[in-house]
Amino acid sequence: MAIMTLNNATIELTLEEVMALTKLQAEEKDDTQETIITTLENQLWLLRQEQDKQSEKLQQLNKLEQDVARLIKENIALHEQMKRFSSTPIDGKNPLQTKQAQITSGQYNVFTDGSYCPKTKKGGYGFVVVKNGVPVHLEYGTKVKNLAITDSFSAEVMALKSACTYLQKDADIKSLVFHTDCEGIITSNRKEVNQFKSYAGSFNKKGIDVRVNHVKAHNNHTYNVLADNLSRKALGKHLREGGKLLLQKYQPILKHKN
Repeated sequence: MAIMTLNNATIELTLEEVMALTKLQAEEKDDTQETIITTLENQLWLLRQEQDKQSEKLQQLNKLEQDVARLIKENIALHEQMKRFSSTPIDGKNPLQTKQAQITSGQYNVFTDGSYCPKTKKGGYGFVVVKNGVPVHLEYGTKVKNLAITDSFSAEVMALKSACTYLQKDADIKSLVFHTDCEGIITSNRKEVNQFKSYAGSFNKKGIDVRVNHVKAHNNHTYNVLADNLSRKALGKHLREGGKLLLQKYQPILKHKN
């Protein structure tokens, strides 16, 4: 027999009743602990959900930062390209000074290239005319009047002179930029270059803004690659990678001269 106090009342319990009561209290305690554990687990789950959301937001933020950095880089590259597009003007009297025109139409970009074969001592030229952003004429050949082809440099000039000859009959030109991967065209004082400047100067006399821009060779610029392959085709040389497909694409506006 055992004596216990329950709710301020003294009662007598048998040993079996004491053990049953103790077991009941333990079960109630277990239930309470289980409830606490369940509550904690739920809170932990919510915290993990919130953490996952924060992680996802962090990933989105990182991606946004990468996109911004990429756009800044592309904008810088575009700015540099636009600077190069207005690099070296050609004037009939002074090749380094001319006005900058604001052009909305009649803007021509001409990409030229020349090739030379020391064995045959022949030169080949190629050029691409882009009018208001659209290619309108591709041409390649091996002969130009009043120009002796003695090396690769004179072949480059041949391409420029050929382009000038083609453009003389076009009355829509308001702005004209020649793009060449031969930097000597801009810096050299060779006789052939002076001949080209004389040709180009004739456009200035018509009020046309004329410039020469140097582009990096073999730099995957579509029109420069086209001009390069055209000059090689003129000499029967093996076309560079992708050249055949490019020429096929522009076949409708491709012309072989002489």
